[in-house]
Amino acid sequence: MPTAGFANAFVISAYAFIDLAIAIVISGYAIVISGYAIAISGFAIVISGYAIAISGYAIAISGYAIAISGYAIAISGFAIVISGFAFAISGFAIAISEYAIVISEFAFIDFVIPVADCTYSKTTN
Repeated sequence: MPTAGFANAFVISAYAFIDLAIAIVISGYAIVISGYAIAISGFAIVISGYAIAISGYAIAISGYAIAISGYAIAISGFAIVISGFAFAISGFAIAISEYAIVISEFAFIDFVIPVADCTYSKTTN
């Protein structure tokens, strides 16, 4: 009987060893999966950081484009103001020119009337 008990104990021990070996394999497999998950996680963090960098760069370019656009609008507005100012000066010059023409016409009339009077008085006398 002791031999049978020893044999049973040996079988149980062998099963326990197999269970332990299976547990070690499962554990090692879990460690590999865990490491793989960490690697994927790290890769995802790198991609995420890269995406944030690209996003930030795109925002910077967009902001720069808006700044250039705003500057162009400011220059355009300034050019419109200068153009409007030049137009006002031109209009003012035209007004002065027309005023000069009117004065010139009055002066011409003032000149013609005395000449006409002089000519008339010479013919009548």
